[in-house]
Amino acid sequence: MKQAGLQGIPAKTRRRGRKSGERHQDVTNHLARDFGAETPNAKWATDIMYIRTGEGWLYLAVVLDLFSRQVIGWAMYSQLGRELAIQTVLMAVWQRTTSEKVVLHSDRGVQYTAEEFQVFLKTHEIVSSMRGAVIVMTMPSRKVSLGY
Repeated sequence: MKQAGLQGIPAKTRRRGRKSGERHQDVTNHLARDFGAETPNAKWATDIMYIRTGEGWLYLAVVLDLFSRQVIGWAMYSQLGRELAIQTVLMAVWQRTTSEKVVLHSDRGVQYTAEEFQVFLKTHEIVSSMRGAVIVMTMPSRKVSLGY
């Protein structure tokens, strides 16, 4: 690289430890680490991935049916927000073949704790599930993370 006159571009440092949203008091952890499902459309999980592109960040959100392990909803946006979460779950709702309640498990990101997102879930008979606060304990030789 030196002979060709090329230099690497260092990556920008990102702020660590983003604040999570406040979990609503009526939202509990319905899954309790049980990610198995006996029937389709009983338990869903959702998450957002950050993808670096040449033009900036792209955010990909997916909804996974925990019975079939199939992606049943997805959306991509150039901005991270509640619209991304809503559009992702809306795609999953359109593919749902039953009107029975489904549990949607997510982290406590601000897009999932937003009031607009929680109202959207209730409108579509979806029960919101989030794990509680994570307590990180430092031990002499290792870190232990306890999800409550």
